[in-house]
Amino acid sequence: MPAILDFGDLTATPYWRVFLLFLVTGIGLLLLDGPPGASFAADVDDVARKLQIADLLRDSQWHDLSWPVIAMPDAYITPWSRLVDAPYVVATWLLGLFMDPDAAFAAARLVVPPLWFVAYAALAARVI
Repeated sequence: MPAILDFGDLTATPYWRVFLLFLVTGIGLLLLDGPPGASFAADVDDVARKLQIADLLRDSQWHDLSWPVIAMPDAYITPWSRLVDAPYVVATWLLGLFMDPDAAFAAARLVVPPLWFVAYAALAARVI
């Protein structure tokens, strides 16, 4: 097993306590942020990311990061990586097998961020 995934004897380390602390803190922050879709901490980047993923789902052009709809002399090139968009796209495609595509995209936007958080919390607890 690779060294980064070798958790060793977890009973001798506080890994699970740190991981649980991160999870409880994250859940608390989510509850303080307001209901899903009406976040107090949402900003322009959140809306732009949502539009970029929706555009990707509509066109499926992974290589094209330009947005010609933004009024500039040239097309606007988004600064976000498609690697971060991939889980949203996969979740939307999978959920789209069972529900309307718009509902699947909305559900993916609710499901993927907590999955990212759990993965980051696990890695951060491992580092600590």
